[in-house]
Amino acid sequence: MYSRLLPTLTVLAALLAGACTGPVAMMTAEEKPTAKAAPAEAGRDWPMYGGTPSRNMVNTVARGIPTDWGNKKGGKNVKWVADLGDRGYLPPAVAGGKVYIPTNNHKPRDPKVKGDKAVLMCFDEATGEFLWQIVHDMPPAEIVTDQAKAEGLLSTPVVEGDRLYYVTPAAEVICADASNKGAILWRRDLMKDYKVYPHYVTFCSPLVVGDLVFVGTGNGRAGDDPDKPVPEPKAPSFVAINKKDGKVVWHDNSPGDKIMEGAWASPLYANVNGQGQVIFPGGDGWLYAFEAKNEKKLIWKFDCNPKGSEFRKDSRGTASYLMTPAVHDSHL
Repeated sequence: MYSRLLPTLTVLAALLAGACTGPVAMMTAEEKPTAKAAPAEAGRDWPMYGGTPSRNMVNTVARGIPTDWGNKKGGKNVKWVADLGDRGYLPPAVAGGKVYIPTNNHKPRDPKVKGDKAVLMCFDEATGEFLWQIVHDMPPAEIVTDQAKAEGLLSTPVVEGDRLYYVTPAAEVICADASNKGAILWRRDLMKDYKVYPHYVTFCSPLVVGDLVFVGTGNGRAGDDPDKPVPEPKAPSFVAINKKDGKVVWHDNSPGDKIMEGAWASPLYANVNGQGQVIFPGGDGWLYAFEAKNEKKLIWKFDCNPKGSEFRKDSRGTASYLMTPAVHDSHL
C-alpha cells in the first residue's frame, strides 16, 4: 500500500540552514496560490503540505539551498538531528518557530505510551529540542491490518496562527493549540458521526480556506478485493468543516460505490478567474472541484482514467486512483 520512507527517520533542521524556506504563509480565499512569493524574510515558514494551498512544491524564494549534508549523525549544513519513529510518509510543517512532523511510536518519546500509535511530534526550529507530542490510536482491528497499524500519522498539519489542523488514521479531524503543548481544542470523528470506513487508514493533509477546513476522508473498501462492495458508499469522501468549532458544514460522497480501493490524497485550492475552487482527488479516479464556500456546489469533475480502463488489485489494470495534484497558473 505504501513504501517505507527510511528505516530510521530524522528531522534535519530548519530544516538544514534554511532549506525549508518557502513561498509562504497562510493564504485566504481571496488570495491566489499562484501569486508572487513573499520576500525571503517573510517566507521562512512552510505551514502545510506543499507549502501553499496550491500544493505546488516548487520553491520560488530560497536561493543557494545546500545539497550536501554529510550523514544522518550530523555534518555539513546540518544544524541539528532528531529521532522520530521508523515510519514517515509526509514532510513536516514549519511555522512560528516550530517543526511539526507526523510519525509513529516505534521509538517512544513517552515510555507510558506503548504499542502502535499515530504521533505528531513538535520540535523547536532553531535548536531541535523536542517540545511535545500528540498521540492517537490507530483504527479499530476490524479495519486496520497488522502491517498498516504500524504506519503512524499520515497527515502533515496545516498551521494557522496557534492552531493546527490534521487528520488521524482513524478519520478524526483534529484542531490543536500549538501555544499550549498541542492541547486538543476540538475533534470531529468521521467514522463515528458519518460512518466513514477507511481503507485500512485515512491518509490526508487538510486544507484551510477562509473559515473552512477541507478534508478527504479516505472512505474506501474493506480489504483488497475490488469485487467486494464498498461497506459505506453513502459515507462522505469529502467534507468541509468549520475551523472554529469543528462542525461539518457540508459533505459529499460523489465517488460512492465506484471507489477502487481507497483514497490517499489531499485537497488543494485554486483561484481561477476570481473563483475559488477546492479540488478533491476521488477514490474513483475522478477530480472534483467545489466552490470554497459554506454551501456545497460542484463546479466541475474530470475522469483521469481512459474510458474502458479497469482497476485490478494486482497492479496490472489500466485504471488507478489519484495522488495529490498541484496547480500552477490555473493549470493542474
